[in-house]
Amino acid sequence: DFKVSERKLYIDEITAAAADGRLIEAFGTGTAAVVSPVRHIHHNGKGIDVPLDPEDASAGIGPVTARVSQALLDIQYGRVESEWSVVVA
Repeated sequence: DFKVSERKLYIDEITAAAADGRLIEAFGTGTAAVVSPVRHIHHNGKGIDVPLDPEDASAGIGPVTARVSQALLDIQYGRVESEWSVVVA
């Protein structure tokens, strides 16, 4: 469903994507936080609003972020097999 790449992402890219209407969602992830949506980025005195869900302005999480979050939770709780985890019974 997604083309994933691991690389450095520069603030100028984010700023340009937001200005062009190409910024869809943003989230942070890690072992403790799992997945946390990003609503706003503040850099050098300027703000970038990050859309969460264009279909529902009151949503606390966007559809891409929700899918990533659910996939990681499924791995963590052993609902799906993954080379990233070992189920301990």
